[in-house]
Amino acid sequence: MNYFDDLKITCVLRAISCRDSSCIGPHPYYGLGVMNGKDYVKRVFPDSTIVLKTPFVYLIAPSSRSGWLTVGGSQRDNRWFIMEGSRGERLIASLMEIADPKTYTIALKNYSDLLVIHQKMLQLFHSVTPEENYKLAIYAERFAGAIYDGFGSAETQAPIYELINKVSHMITENPGKIFDFESLAREYQISYYHFRRCFVESMGIPLHEFVLQKRFSLAVSLLKNGTQSIKEISDLCGFQNPSDFSRFIKSRCSSTPSELRKQNQFTEI
Repeated sequence: MNYFDDLKITCVLRAISCRDSSCIGPHPYYGLGVMNGKDYVKRVFPDSTIVLKTPFVYLIAPSSRSGWLTVGGSQRDNRWFIMEGSRGERLIASLMEIADPKTYTIALKNYSDLLVIHQKMLQLFHSVTPEENYKLAIYAERFAGAIYDGFGSAETQAPIYELINKVSHMITENPGKIFDFESLAREYQISYYHFRRCFVESMGIPLHEFVLQKRFSLAVSLLKNGTQSIKEISDLCGFQNPSDFSRFIKSRCSSTPSELRKQNQFTEI
């Protein structure tokens, strides 16, 4: 028996979406995935909904009905592969020991290696013959190894990252609210300068720009789907007056709020 005969990769996929995915029913297969992004997603089970901060790795095992939902229309980049064979089952079982037992997820600070490996698997999946399945199996094992390499970083458990997760979630859920980030940093005994620097490192953009992006997303959503007046939307998005709101929208998309609403010129956020 060939070493790789008990680990067969049957599916390698990637999906980028801002929309909610439909729930899937019970299934018999095993697999691994990485949910990449800058925001939060929700995992929906028959009896509960759990909010998760991306990025993270998730384990796929035979289970009951579940699915993914977005939070605030944020974009998620979902990459995964499905396995067959006893070695694939053992691989998932070993990772279960470090995964969250409620969500089957593993939080990671560094996930770049996983993206590189999965991209190679995507390319191979559409070109290898059945006799060359071992090539995919090798990358599946590397993927699992990279999870262990990225797991348990002391940095991800530090108070600064707890604060970053809390703040990014607060902004995403209510972007129009005026927050006192300096006071929050003091509660965690962290300097405001250090917090802002680590926020950029973790989220990829400055705190102020993160707030503006979330406000723009909210504004577009309300202009597209809501019945509120421009002033009401301005207030909901955290602007003191409609003039400031109008200048902000025009700086982002070269159209005023009224023009966007009238012409229905919207792009997916």
